[in-house]
Amino acid sequence: MLHDYATEFVGWLHNDALPLWWQAGADQINGGFVETIALDGTATVAARRGRVQPRQVYCYALAGRLGWDGPWQEAMLHGLRYFTEKYWVEPGYFGSLVSPSGAMLDASFDLYNQAFALFGFSQAAEAMPEMQAELETRSRDLLATLRLGFGHPESGFHNDDARSLPLKSNPHMHLFEAALAWEEIAEDPAPWTALATRSRSWQ
Repeated sequence: MLHDYATEFVGWLHNDALPLWWQAGADQINGGFVETIALDGTATVAARRGRVQPRQVYCYALAGRLGWDGPWQEAMLHGLRYFTEKYWVEPGYFGSLVSPSGAMLDASFDLYNQAFALFGFSQAAEAMPEMQAELETRSRDLLATLRLGFGHPESGFHNDDARSLPLKSNPHMHLFEAALAWEEIAEDPAPWTALATRSRSWQ
């Protein structure tokens, strides 16, 4: 029975979910992926959180590695280009929200967005090794920004610009995921090993 459920799930993922999010969820005019798809299968018009784009990058990178025969590379690069172009802000991290046209609405720091950026980059680099050098450099630079500008004096990283408390477990969990992923493939795994080692105390 478990095998039947797994087969049904893979069929739904390959034949329904991934094609729908590429056909209806990818904005072919303004770039990137929409925030949500309505129940009738059409894209909604809503501001786009920073975390949505690297999530989709991760999804399509993994889809390619798992054997989906759809345009996973095109979809992955579609989200990656949009994210790196529209969300990057000069302090050295990714902003929180852009409009459907790609205009920055909220350039504030949110740890969750940075964590998923690092994880999405690692998955894209593993799926397309020819991009690894560029993505590894971006990821190391972002990690340096986190350490210098947002490191918590006791452990982990601040949630946001306001230094709100308590520190959130979810973004730290994704940072741990990103550290483990980069540790496996990075040309220089040392910063990721250090991050993964420290991360164990956050969970």
